[in-house]
Amino acid sequence: MTFLAITAGLLGIENDKALTITGPKKFLGAFVLSEKEVAEYGIKDKMPRSLKESLTNLKNDQELVVALGPEIVGLYLKVKKKEEAIFKKMTAEERKAVSMDIF
Repeated sequence: MTFLAITAGLLGIENDKALTITGPKKFLGAFVLSEKEVAEYGIKDKMPRSLKESLTNLKNDQELVVALGPEIVGLYLKVKKKEEAIFKKMTAEERKAVSMDIF
């Protein structure tokens, strides 16, 4: 996924998009922000909550698809969809074991 983040960052630079954060830089990993905090931090988009949602977002981001190359994105999507199908058939414990071996 690193190449996606790097490409997205390069697109932001190329298109002169500012990366900004307002207010104090506090840890936002708790995933529990009030509507007021969401507005204060200028958060407009939410992170995908599943692999399926992530893949849909990638497929629909034509600027990113063009930057990465449609062939690469197509192959990546095929691999990840197959991975998703395999993981769906596994128990939580099996998924954990496989993930620990890979990562």
